[in-house]
Amino acid sequence: MAMFTKKKLGEFNTDELLSRLLRSYSVYYDVTPEEKTGREPLAATCEFRLRQEKSPFPMSNRMLYSYDSFEYAYVFKTDVLDMETLDRCVDMACEEGLSRINPSKEHRCTFVTAIFLCDSASPEVRKALRRKSMHKDFNFSLHGWMDLQTALVESDGMKITTNSAGRVNAKNLRSIYSI
Repeated sequence: MAMFTKKKLGEFNTDELLSRLLRSYSVYYDVTPEEKTGREPLAATCEFRLRQEKSPFPMSNRMLYSYDSFEYAYVFKTDVLDMETLDRCVDMACEEGLSRINPSKEHRCTFVTAIFLCDSASPEVRKALRRKSMHKDFNFSLHGWMDLQTALVESDGMKITTNSAGRVNAKNLRSIYSI
């Protein structure tokens, strides 16, 4: 009988954290690994698209409603996360995520997610990450909205930190990094 051992998060290095995250995200997301192009801590971008439609009858050409939901996840990998890197990366993710949004009647929501994989971060950086937030309504929410989600995974111990909008990511990240 084989014994299964549960590997703790602290036993992974940042390369293993990245490979497990990208392997898990590749099921639902379009994952694009980032080559070394000057945007140094960016390791990958992940894009998720969902379109929902409702018609009154099966095989009908008429639509009652249809809407689109998007998530753009930016994965950053660094040894030690500091305040300058945190601010620069979150600003870059917000800027790129906002540029990809096309508000319309069928746009429901977009989540821009910044995920940081590192060996360690100071308590001040964790506190600043928890306080990062951005919400934007398009045409009084008639054309959808955008929220910023942040998540930090530290390989030194079981430390996963998110902001209030990214609390859903904490549960997902815990399941990704446990066997």
